[in-house]
Amino acid sequence: MGYSATKAMAKHEHVSSKRLTVAGYAWEIHYTPGHDAHWHYWVAFKLVFLGVGEQAQRAGGDDDDNDAGAVKASLSCCLRRELEASGFITGDSFAVRCTITVLSKNTINSAEPSPDLHLQLGELLRSGRFADVEFIVSGVSIAAHRCVLAARSPSLAAAVLKGGTRKKDGSVRVEVKDDMRAGVFRALLHFIYTDTLMELDWREDGSDPLLPRTMVMSLNEAAGRYGLERLKQICENMLGFDDACSADCAVM
Repeated sequence: MGYSATKAMAKHEHVSSKRLTVAGYAWEIHYTPGHDAHWHYWVAFKLVFLGVGEQAQRAGGDDDDNDAGAVKASLSCCLRRELEASGFITGDSFAVRCTITVLSKNTINSAEPSPDLHLQLGELLRSGRFADVEFIVSGVSIAAHRCVLAARSPSLAAAVLKGGTRKKDGSVRVEVKDDMRAGVFRALLHFIYTDTLMELDWREDGSDPLLPRTMVMSLNEAAGRYGLERLKQICENMLGFDDACSADCAVM
């Protein structure tokens, strides 16, 4: 049946779409081409809920208002003359797009937990459990894990393999030179494990304090040395401020 033929239908008559199944529920779209209101002819579309499954049966008579579960608001409703003037009718037909979204109870009531992998890796670094690398930085021993270093900083992992001394238990001991400070190296490892910037320790384990800007400059240099481009960009952004960075700006 073409559009022109539907114009002769009575005001309460409608044409039903084929049955749609969404999320296990059956639906139909009812097209009423001759709805009249306020002395004008309208075309109206109504989404009708039929029930569960393919065998769902519509309750009630021919009147749309008696359909079980009918959506009370039309999907679309416009003056017939506006539809005909719109240019959407081609070949005595037009297309209608209907999007149906079904929200389950679980979807509404549940929230996806926040990612916590960075917290778990951070705790692994802090505890030193299963560590197989010992870095000696300014006389301070810092434990780490080769598998994490290999995944996050191949340059640092290569330094472990190239310059490390294997111990009896199979772990590797590496002395970090180039005047690297322990606090800077700890901040570097923290970023490698968690992808976040820790609050920088300006006093370097009780030694002489570093100015905030000097600390960030040292971390920026270390990031470039070990191929941590994201950390380097963060440090460069911090160093771009006119005033010296404060402890607050060093927390992500």
